[in-house]
Amino acid sequence: MPRTRLDMLLSLFLSLILVFTLTGCSDDDSPVSPAGETAPALPEAEALNFNFSFFDAADDLQSAKTEGEYDNFINAYLRVTILDLVAHLVLAPPVTAFGTALHTPPSLQDDGSWIWVYTHVDGAEEVQIRLRGLPVDDGVEWEMRVTFDDVDNEVWFAGTTQDDGDTGSWTFFDVENDPSLAVAEISWGEGEAGRFLLFEVLAGDDDGDILEFTDGNPRYAVDHLDASTGDELYIIWWADGHGSLVTPEYNEGALACWDTDFLNMVCE
Repeated sequence: MPRTRLDMLLSLFLSLILVFTLTGCSDDDSPVSPAGETAPALPEAEALNFNFSFFDAADDLQSAKTEGEYDNFINAYLRVTILDLVAHLVLAPPVTAFGTALHTPPSLQDDGSWIWVYTHVDGAEEVQIRLRGLPVDDGVEWEMRVTFDDVDNEVWFAGTTQDDGDTGSWTFFDVENDPSLAVAEISWGEGEAGRFLLFEVLAGDDDGDILEFTDGNPRYAVDHLDASTGDELYIIWWADGHGSLVTPEYNEGALACWDTDFLNMVCE
């Protein structure tokens, strides 16, 4: 999904204050009002970020490989690197904006909701993010509104969290062109194969694209569907280092595997 001016503006000013991101947030970090009420529980940073750190090992193999003996692992690494970059470009602005708003003092409203407001001014440019969290019986209803340029207090994303932020989903809207158009959705929680983080494009050139990461320690997986071509990339790896990938663009679409030392191996 292409980046909008909103993403660029938020990335610019939020990059200066990354110390206010979600890292370290927990129930204990939820603000307390003067009357003693506690604000809604916050999602943990780990739940909203794709964790592909396993493939950092490929950095040391790039110069050490001989005769393609690490090709399967390195091909998985190259594809994950691209997916990781795309995920950060798309998700970093809203996740960081969410975290930044939550680190400003909230105010408790008469309807039981909490409001966080953060405003950044840089010369003639001003961006305001306004986060509302409403505790309900089964969780929290969230809504993030933004104001900048000709965009006036439009909903950027909205959704719900449950289980103290451990489960949830957000839907993103096209605030600059069509505020009623849902363009993407991110969801996270516990599935049959372990914890998951799923990003799906709902509109635009990449409509139907899906990226899903699953943490089923000791088994991990990433699944990417390119809806325009129908091509699917599926990578599995284990905590001990071995793994496999399947994609039409490599090994003639056949399963390709590597062992615990990242060396090519025959798939069993």
